[in-house]
Amino acid sequence: MSTWNAISVFPTESPESLNCCWVFYQHVRDMRALTKTSSEIVFLDGFEMVVPVSYGRLQKQMERMGRWISHYSNNPVYC
Repeated sequence: MSTWNAISVFPTESPESLNCCWVFYQHVRDMRALTKTSSEIVFLDGFEMVVPVSYGRLQKQMERMGRWISHYSNNPVYC
């Protein structure tokens, strides 16, 4: 995350994995489960991307990023 440019990106799984996708938090409009091991991300521009990650894991990563953004955007040390 870059607090200077308000860029928040999170990995769908370990960055060392070949299946890892990096997602721009602010660009996500919606997410939905497709199967137990795959999900779809819908972006603000309407683009839809299937990722090989469970909906639960994807949701957890979104929640973590939301907390991260909230913490650092409200902390004057990082503004």
